Amino acid sequence: MSTKQRKTLTVISQEEIGRDIYSLWLQTDQMAQNARPGQFLSLYTGDGSKLLPRPISICEIDKEDSKIRLVYRVTGKNTGTEGFSRLKPGEKIEALGPLGNGFPLEEAEGKKVFLIGGGIGIPPMLETAKQLKAEKTAVLGYRDELFLNDEFTRYADVYVATEDGSAGTKGNVLNAICERGLEAEVIFACGPTPMLRALKEYAAEKNITCWISMEERMACGIGACLGCVCKSKEIDAHSLVHNKRVCKRWTGILEHGGGVMINTKVTLAGVELKNPVMTASGTFGSGAEYSEFVDLNKLGGVVTKGVANVPWPGNPTPRVTETASGMLNAIGLQNPGIDLFCRRDIPFLKQYDTKINCKCLWKEYRRLL
Repeated sequence: MSTKQRKTLTVISQEEIGRDIYSLWLQTDQMAQNARPGQFLSLYTGDGSKLLPRPISICEIDKEDSKIRLVYRVTGKNTGTEGFSRLKPGEKIEALGPLGNGFPLEEAEGKKVFLIGGGIGIPPMLETAKQLKAEKTAVLGYRDELFLNDEFTRYADVYVATEDGSAGTKGNVLNAICERGLEAEVIFACGPTPMLRALKEYAAEKNITCWISMEERMACGIGACLGCVCKSKEIDAHSLVHNKRVCKRWTGILEHGGGVMINTKVTLAGVELKNPVMTASGTFGSGAEYSEFVDLNKLGGVVTKGVANVPWPGNPTPRVTETASGMLNAIGLQNPGIDLFCRRDIPFLKQYDTKINCKCLWKEYRRLL
């Protein structure tokens, strides 16, 4: 059974803990049992004009009572997060998760560790601090107003930096580290891209192992659509280009009820399908990302992402944006090329009782037949 699920959760409580910063406790089922520090949930707004779910980092996990705490910022008027801020105890919200890989806590056990959070990247570091068995120093960066800093003191030594100098060190998290002469062997960090880029350079200079949790505009949240990639030095094993998926891969469950057996066979362009249900090209990847979320055997066909003769890196980010009642994307046909597609994706799909529709050049398509 997959550890990721799409479920309707119940609001336990919600409060504003800072200017436009909200703390939301949700009653879950198995989500809390499966969640790890550094992961996130995708929350659905319930507003038909807002198609995409909102990814929000997990701040705390209560496995005993099956609860998850999210701390998020309202990003403006008429936004999905503003809608979340109006939720009351007892109300329901649909969520997908837990998503993402989370932090590898075992890599830092028994070592001196920096837990670094910037802005709304601070909340996921709290559960990391709670579960990590190490000598922990939390370095938290704010624009001005503080939040959650007092809660960190139960689990780590805490140092604060503010841009305006109203609390702690004036400047950023690296200014606080240098001013206090702090040292570490491992870094776990989450926050804005400029902060993470600076930490990467600092870690390389000091020869410190550094794990960062990145943010990017997301669509599917599971790694199928390739809307949230970031440039990487290494070639990504999934697409054979210098892009990595920020959201990471996840799986989930759809429950199916019984029904009356009927003949749903159709013929399209001379090909017989057992039913007319096929995936939309591009949004379903090549099937693997969704294989534990939906039974591919029940589909009439899987339409894969476009495949070229060589790996294509696609367009630069941002690649997706939301519109009224929909979204626009410009992925740029990122794909791993025909050779890896034939070695990896076609054999995977052949395990299932479904037709495979490959979008590729004619001469390449002939190689698949």
